[in-house]
Amino acid sequence: MQKSPYHFYIKQIIVLIVSALVLISLFDLTPLDTMISDWFFDPITKHFPLRDQWFLETVMHKWVKYALLMWGAWLVIRLIRPGVAKHLANEKRRTVGFLLASLLLVPTVVGVMKHYSERPCPWDSTRYGGAIPHITLFESLPAGTKLGRCFPGGHASGGFGLMALVLLARKKSKIAAVSTFVATFGLGMLMGAGQVLRGAHFVSHNFWSAWVAWVVILILYWLFIGRYEIKQSRSNISAI
Repeated sequence: MQKSPYHFYIKQIIVLIVSALVLISLFDLTPLDTMISDWFFDPITKHFPLRDQWFLETVMHKWVKYALLMWGAWLVIRLIRPGVAKHLANEKRRTVGFLLASLLLVPTVVGVMKHYSERPCPWDSTRYGGAIPHITLFESLPAGTKLGRCFPGGHASGGFGLMALVLLARKKSKIAAVSTFVATFGLGMLMGAGQVLRGAHFVSHNFWSAWVAWVVILILYWLFIGRYEIKQSRSNISAI
């Protein structure tokens, strides 16, 4: 029996729902977030000792981000350089456009969500010497308290934007898709881990950043590539 052309998207919606429930259960119904951040906090000095550590602040927080921006700039040049775009096949242009849009829009969407979020960073929460109460996903700050602006994890989203490569790798093989997912998800979590060590984010912020990134990537894939694949699939069926 032939699968519906929408089978992949239905499967992804189920994955998103299940993973959201898992994240809520892990981080909002247990103290796991604060338990992990407690490991990197010095209760005597009321400070995260690694907050200003050079490698975490400069290499992990800045240089990696700059490298991703340079790759994005290369994609832009590849699309707009005179004579290049028109010689690329339509499918190739859509692929490059999809990668570029993912690299740009994933951090943008996460950044907008973060800007309007009530949840504070660890170093801004009262638990760790800050002025903003620590709240879970479904709690609100007391009236008059300034926004925490720290959820989801913004820095990690730059790495998670590369998960767009997973949807391209799946056309080659399941092994290619899995290995690409491990590499790109791992990069995002590694970038986010540096921020957790510094006290800039809770672990859950990074997992939710990956969740939001995947939603954005799936929408972009549909707009740039998926709908054309379904149209082609229907055309092939009609021709039989």
